Amino acid sequence: MCGIVGVWSTVDHNQEKVRIKSALKAIAHRGPDNEGIFVEPEHGLLLGHRRLSIQDLSEAGNQPMHSSTGRYVIVFNGEIYNFRELRKALEAGNQDFCGHSDTEIILAAVEKYGIEEAMQSFNGMFAFALYDRRQNTLHIARDRMGEKPLYLYYSNKRFVFCSELKGILECVDEPQAIDRSAVASYFHYGYFPVTETPFVNIKKLPPARLLTISSDILSGTSTTSGILGYARQYWKNQINHEDMPVDASRTGPVISLFSDLLRDVVRQHAIADVDVGVFLSGGIDSSLVTAILGDVSERRPKSFTVAFKHPTYNEAGFARDVARHLGTEHCEIELDQTECLTQMDEIMHYHDEPFADASFLPTYLISREARKHVKVCLSGDGGDELFAGYNRYISGARAYRWKQSMPEVVNAGLAHILTALPGDFYDKVYGFAAGLRKPGKAGQKDIGDKIRKIAQILNSGSAADCYDELMAFWRSPPLLDWQGQDLNKYREFSSSFEQHFITTAMFADQGNYLVSDNLFKVDRAAMANSMEVRLPLLDRRIVEYANGLGLPYKYSQGQSKWMLRQVLYQHVPQSLIDRPKMGFSVPLGDWFKNELRSSLEGCISRIGEDDEIGLDYNMISGVMNEHFSGIRNNANRLWAVYSYVEWVNRNKDYIQ
Repeated sequence: MCGIVGVWSTVDHNQEKVRIKSALKAIAHRGPDNEGIFVEPEHGLLLGHRRLSIQDLSEAGNQPMHSSTGRYVIVFNGEIYNFRELRKALEAGNQDFCGHSDTEIILAAVEKYGIEEAMQSFNGMFAFALYDRRQNTLHIARDRMGEKPLYLYYSNKRFVFCSELKGILECVDEPQAIDRSAVASYFHYGYFPVTETPFVNIKKLPPARLLTISSDILSGTSTTSGILGYARQYWKNQINHEDMPVDASRTGPVISLFSDLLRDVVRQHAIADVDVGVFLSGGIDSSLVTAILGDVSERRPKSFTVAFKHPTYNEAGFARDVARHLGTEHCEIELDQTECLTQMDEIMHYHDEPFADASFLPTYLISREARKHVKVCLSGDGGDELFAGYNRYISGARAYRWKQSMPEVVNAGLAHILTALPGDFYDKVYGFAAGLRKPGKAGQKDIGDKIRKIAQILNSGSAADCYDELMAFWRSPPLLDWQGQDLNKYREFSSSFEQHFITTAMFADQGNYLVSDNLFKVDRAAMANSMEVRLPLLDRRIVEYANGLGLPYKYSQGQSKWMLRQVLYQHVPQSLIDRPKMGFSVPLGDWFKNELRSSLEGCISRIGEDDEIGLDYNMISGVMNEHFSGIRNNANRLWAVYSYVEWVNRNKDYIQ
């Protein structure tokens, strides 16, 4: 796991080397163990690398790395999980190796098979740039699911790529124009679209893409979007919409096959020359990964969880029970609310772009604490998108079916009734009822907000509109003079949503929310602390297997993650697992009413005083007052504003 950067230009290479060094310094947290730069002065190409040593800790693993013939040079960020299997095949063809890193395997595979065929053999999370010195071409690739990031910039015959946006900004010649359309989409969903950034001419390479560029391509193109047009898709994700009931005669073999597959995947993901731990929330996904890791590891796994003082957000007790049952060496990290708030500016620095998922905060803190013990952690991310784990899949489908079955006047009336009462009222009623439940039962959070979402669904149009309502932060972005194009990215799945709501929502999330929110969060939070996080449930083999299963293997008899549960029950008692989903979040709504109130008010005051920020002060202040009064929990919308304004303030020198 590392940070990479490169520049291809006609500018004096000594000047570009200064910029490369500045970019490497900006992303030094991604790889504190070593730094290297390759320069090809004849063609104006420079490649830079910051290394986090995981496989082959010796100098033989340092980068930029040359192939055995000297034809190829690579800078690589990530892990190839099947590198040992690939190595055996290459050694059978009399290939010799200097070390035992997976980077060397990439080079050898490309030498033997060519880039196109080699790409099909790589199973991992990665972003890399591979320079072919013979052909004077640069191959840039990103992994199938988008676990590792890669930013691109092209202007005035200067091409730049980097693992993080801050590295790109160290290499640009002039301030960049804000992309108002991309910013509008950010406010709508809380994150930037897969290929977009806050800037017009800085883009991200999409997942599962291989971009091959040459001097001819660079001379014939004027923008980064033009360069992206040459990227080709080397793998296509697909999903099975079948919803026929599970065949009881097939259930046992299917579960057994998946269990064996998961064991092999976790075994590969646990390969490292450093200690490997696991994030354990006590939920289904992380508990399953922890259980399998314990089975395939020779040593007792170290597990880590976050403990919140706020009881509604605290899963630490569940994680503790699972860890005790599985016999892990468990570390419980109590989230100090004061520390979290005082370090918020530092934490937001690592967002790299505006980002409105507040669960970045605990993800950052657990990564920081875990890094004191291990260098690599496994995590259960991806299970929700693959196995129908989010409540919105099921509740959205039910609400839309209700909407379809009732006259519009009834839907409108019910929506009006549901929104007539403030959100705080529903939260208090639910809180009172929750107090009457048996101790130890987990409750739901933000009931008032969920009820308002249902009301919005009842007022929505198509099934795609319905899901967009569930996902949206700001339905209309709070931008000054916003004319407004349609921001609903789910319309491309419109017909599929009408027929297969749940599986279509899962598939759409895999290509959007998972990439731009969850994986963005995990990468930035972990790498800010020089920590590598591996996600076994997003291994290529698991993704293809899960997406090939029909819906009843994921959602059955009122339970989500059916397949994951069946395997987990072989390791952990059902009583420790079967409970309502809590999610990994923070009490942001309460913070904005109390500890963060003055910071929020100051942030919004700056919006009113500075038109260059480009936000609608009246709209945002109204939403803030609505939140303070308890009419509606607007924490997510306000956090999107707070994150954007703070980002603008930190990056004024780079903004046109």
